[in-house]
Amino acid sequence: DDGDDAEGADGTDGGGEDGDALASVPPYRLRSVRRERRRLRALMSAYARSLVRMNKYPRIWISYARAHAALLPERISASRRIYDGALAALPATQHHLVWPDYLAWAERVGTAAGCPETALRVGRRYCTFDPGHREALANFCAGAGRYAEAAELLAKILDDDLTGGGEGGFVSPLGSTRHQVWERLCDLAAGHPSECRRVVPFEAMVRAAIGGGATDADGKSEGKKKEKAKFGEVAGTLWCKLAAFHVRAGEFEAARSVYEEALEGADTVRDFSLVYDGYTKFEEGVVASLVENMGDNYDDEDTEDDGAGPAVSARPDVAELLGTEAAPSSAGGGDAATPRGAVELAMARAEYLLARRPLLLSSVLLRQNPHDVGEWLRRADLFGKMEESEGGGPAGSAKALAEATRAVDARQAVHGRPSSLWARLAGIYEE
Repeated sequence: DDGDDAEGADGTDGGGEDGDALASVPPYRLRSVRRERRRLRALMSAYARSLVRMNKYPRIWISYARAHAALLPERISASRRIYDGALAALPATQHHLVWPDYLAWAERVGTAAGCPETALRVGRRYCTFDPGHREALANFCAGAGRYAEAAELLAKILDDDLTGGGEGGFVSPLGSTRHQVWERLCDLAAGHPSECRRVVPFEAMVRAAIGGGATDADGKSEGKKKEKAKFGEVAGTLWCKLAAFHVRAGEFEAARSVYEEALEGADTVRDFSLVYDGYTKFEEGVVASLVENMGDNYDDEDTEDDGAGPAVSARPDVAELLGTEAAPSSAGGGDAATPRGAVELAMARAEYLLARRPLLLSSVLLRQNPHDVGEWLRRADLFGKMEESEGGGPAGSAKALAEATRAVDARQAVHGRPSSLWARLAGIYEE
């Protein structure tokens, strides 16, 4: 009776499915095929009957599962039940003998047999036995299109006190560093924001890592300082990923705010270059998209009798690119509610960003060393070349020099004497 039950559970009896398969076998091979199937049923029955008395022997279970998976690869559910029966029968101290074969079989089923759900369920169960497998499971989820689950697993790895932020440091079973795990999470969130934002507070995590002004859930400022020290060298990359996250989600105004905040808080020239290049490409992409939309609108005008083109307010995609529902006017004096005015407004933003580059770079250099007299003098010259309406001119130079006199310490001054700042400031007031 035990053997018959096992045969029925494994699906190896010669039922209707086997009869349908035998119908396509040539007559001269029919006898040999039937003989092989009888031997196969006898082998599976012998394994099942042996487990009645020896169900605590892991070697029997492993041999049974391997034989069934190799000889009957199409019986996926039956093989899974054998592995599950082994885990249920054996004590937890012997599960490590079964799991390697179980995971290898699940990976083959998920890739070659096209059953990713089976592999995912097995991987989730194994993570309860060994949390170190979460990184491998996250990689599999990303490959299977389960981006939300992959991002959630990577976030748990980074938040785990034992493997992510403990005193012993991060140790990955796959040899990945903590920064590489961060990069994988950022790539997933930036590439698939709609799926990932439901399970991972990506923006809060990035800001906590780079010290961008957001506190963590528990308000632990000390933890935030440690994260900032760890990820200070890749802060520019994290800022760009956060901006790309908003861009891919269609939140262009939020992306601009992120870029502006990153430029104001960049501490190194490398981070500044990464953020500025990304910001420039973003604005250039906005201009190119608006120009393309304007061309489409003019093509539509030719087919209309009245000749009136559609307004930007009627085009939600254009208004979203501009970051405003109805901007009052552009730099060229055109109405921003028209396609031409929208393009002029976007071009004005891009030109303004290009014009600000020297001042932004000067701010980065002064954040690195506020006692650089030569850089303060160059900053005053930059303000002197600007228009007064833009905050430049003599008033802007005087304001920059006054700030320099308060920031520079005479004992730490480099690239010039502090007295030159006072002399330049007095010369501006004299003129």
